[in-house]
Amino acid sequence: AKSWIVKVLFGFLIIAFAAWGIGDIFANRGLSKPVLEVGELAYTQQEFDRDLRRQLQQFQQQGLDIDAQQFAALGGVDQILSQQTSQMLLRQYAEQLDLTIPQAVAIADIQNNPAFRNAAGQFDRDQFLALLSQNGLTEAGYVELRRDEMRLQQLTGPAFEPLTVPP
Repeated sequence: AKSWIVKVLFGFLIIAFAAWGIGDIFANRGLSKPVLEVGELAYTQQEFDRDLRRQLQQFQQQGLDIDAQQFAALGGVDQILSQQTSQMLLRQYAEQLDLTIPQAVAIADIQNNPAFRNAAGQFDRDQFLALLSQNGLTEAGYVELRRDEMRLQQLTGPAFEPLTVPP
């Protein structure tokens, strides 16, 4: 350990750890691999965590106390991933078809939603904002979410409408 050869080898070893070990920590800070990738679209870990919390919260509102491990054992994680895969495929197809929903149409749809109406039957902005806050959404984020949902409904709506057989 006292020879200069060993000191040089330790120096190289320290430099190697500094270059490859510490560099990876700083290079990938805040970046994680997506949970799902469909073409250009990615479903991030943060989006998955949000959807998982939302599902668990829905169970709690129904009086069921289910934790994440129980939810996964019941197939809930697979269900979330399957739903997201389907939605991502539909989004890609909607992009290929260049389907768009104007923001004004989405806002009108939101204002017609009975969940956001007061006792007089009129749109109540305060009630709207309170419900968004309870669900961890912003107004702009909800409008974009609704635009996306309406765009996907353009693809799926006609396929899932009830069939009426002519007389």
